[in-house]
Amino acid sequence: SIATDAVGPTQLNEASNYAFTGTVTGTPTGLNNAQMWYGTANTQLSSTHAKYTAWSAHNGSQIGSIGTALTVSSGDIQFPSTGIWLLKSRFTYYITGSGQVRYVLSQIRISTDSGSNYTLVDESINNLVNVNSGNNDFTITNNEYILDVTDASTTRAAFYIAGEDTSPYVESYNKATIFQALRLGDT
Repeated sequence: SIATDAVGPTQLNEASNYAFTGTVTGTPTGLNNAQMWYGTANTQLSSTHAKYTAWSAHNGSQIGSIGTALTVSSGDIQFPSTGIWLLKSRFTYYITGSGQVRYVLSQIRISTDSGSNYTLVDESINNLVNVNSGNNDFTITNNEYILDVTDASTTRAAFYIAGEDTSPYVESYNKATIFQALRLGDT
């Protein structure tokens, strides 16, 4: 016979209290790192892909973060630990007056050699049309990528931007351009 406050063959009596001793293993750790950064400079696009470099740790009202901060230098994002990381970005673009372009784009690129070489892993494209009769017009791109950081000392990420020509800009006003990095679990 099995006691009502013990572990049975198929269930645990949830109405009982249990005093565990030792180490419990095999349990998920949950999200243990979450950071948000924002773009600090309106940046003119070109038809050549360029690394966006104007990032600052988000400091908005009620902003939260978990864990050790990322290191971001000259647009190169270095991770504080190995693991499976979710990268998300939102780039907001504007064009002045009655201008329009066929495309603006943002990319996530990854390096495994400390930023010497980057490989494209995600791209988002949108057009920017004149709908506001001579006033500024806006559009956004969104990127997402799940990255396996197996070596935190050499893995880097970066966001690249480009446009059909030099008339559009990345918008930084009121934290309109952001990226997030969330560590989902162990590698």
